[in-house]
Amino acid sequence: MKVSTFEQGIAQGRAFVSARFEWEDSDRPVKTIVIRTDAAFAAELDADPNAFLVAGYLPALRHGERRLRIDGAVCPSLAGSLARAARILAFWGGRPGRDLAIEPASGFRAPRARPGAGDGGLLSGGIDSSHLFLSHASDFPEGHPLSLASAFYMEGTDFAEEAESPAAAAYSARVRQRLEAMLAGTATRLVPVWTNVRALDPDTDFYARELLSASFVAGILALSSRISHLKIASGADAAHLGRWGSHPLIDPCFSTGALRVSHVGLRFSRGEKIARLSAWPAAVENLVVCNYRPVEPWVNCGVCEKCVATMLELTAFGLMGENRSFPFPEVLPERIDRIRDVIGVGHVWRNIRAALARAGRDDLTPSIDALLRRTARRNLARRILRPFRP
Repeated sequence: MKVSTFEQGIAQGRAFVSARFEWEDSDRPVKTIVIRTDAAFAAELDADPNAFLVAGYLPALRHGERRLRIDGAVCPSLAGSLARAARILAFWGGRPGRDLAIEPASGFRAPRARPGAGDGGLLSGGIDSSHLFLSHASDFPEGHPLSLASAFYMEGTDFAEEAESPAAAAYSARVRQRLEAMLAGTATRLVPVWTNVRALDPDTDFYARELLSASFVAGILALSSRISHLKIASGADAAHLGRWGSHPLIDPCFSTGALRVSHVGLRFSRGEKIARLSAWPAAVENLVVCNYRPVEPWVNCGVCEKCVATMLELTAFGLMGENRSFPFPEVLPERIDRIRDVIGVGHVWRNIRAALARAGRDDLTPSIDALLRRTARRNLARRILRPFRP
């Protein structure tokens, strides 16, 4: 893979950097990978080769490239840690580890953190990332060196095939409004970052299991003059970690000499996070959790598994009445009945059932029991049929 032709500028009111990605050993099309942000942050945006190295490394490795040749200098510690991440992911995927040669045209050189760069975190609007900002605001008051001055909202990664469609842009605008409302009255500034990194490989399973954090960090590395420490909220507590593309073993591998990346929040269970969010009404009111792109004016569809699970969690903790981002004021049993089976992890639904029982919502627990039985039957069928699949 060759990464070249770095460009930087402002177009249609947004600052951008870009690079050309050309495959050498795989019959795949040339792609221009773009990272954009609001023009207000143009002075902080840089066509950093490290950003594009993180964007291309795992896709290049997956598709059999022998090297990644990139114009400019790259961080030597990043080069080493990318290889470490690749070995971990290969082990998780049950495949042999393989090395990918990194060839920077200007050699290896450690970037230095910029004076004034602060801490920041990813903010999607979900339970995990909202709790990240709440907990840091509690632990580190405004003005503290470890307070989160920047909240990065990533655009363009969830819907790879439609990253530049009008529908995607309209949905992102609605989410940004929710996140701005969430952060109103705080010292944290929302920084939207759009990237089409997934154009290198739009496969959803690869994105979730391997490229997830890399796609985020690639965009933020282009803004490393603004941030020196990026915190990514864990999607699970320490007892329930899965093998995913965001993980405490993986996320720090995308650090450079100028940007440290941390995976945080492992000590908090899902229930603890939701209970603590009661102290931040603006977050509860504006939660964004949906796996789909609902119609206007909503940011959550209210019917997918993730939406229904979150609404039930809010119900169990007495917070559903404070939310304004779902199209329905409550969850009825029939909404649970319409979910075919659990795509995510079963312990989440078992915990929801227990929390609802404690809250006296026995009207909802039979539907959850039926959902868990459907899921158990599906999982058994998959185990039986697995040896017969090609």
